[in-house]
Amino acid sequence: MLRFLIVVADENSMLRALLQRLYHRNKWHDSLELGPQMHLQMMHVEGMAALRSLRGLTHVEFRHPESASQQGSIPGGFLEITVKREIMQPVGMQA
Repeated sequence: MLRFLIVVADENSMLRALLQRLYHRNKWHDSLELGPQMHLQMMHVEGMAALRSLRGLTHVEFRHPESASQQGSIPGGFLEITVKREIMQPVGMQA
């Protein structure tokens, strides 16, 4: 059983890519910041549904792809607040 997971990700670059698409289609305004709407967009990142379906891990860490000592998630961002919490729920619990 998987108990410890290190995910190599760069949440900043994921958000940058999402914002570029939003700017292109919807004229995203900087004053809207990165609130709940951005979290909804993050759910559509490739592989996110599979990652969010994991349960019962005791330790989850997000590392930056360019530096193992750098954090790959944004403190208080979608990966830390939503994904990590879901992954660390006991097996059988749904988000």
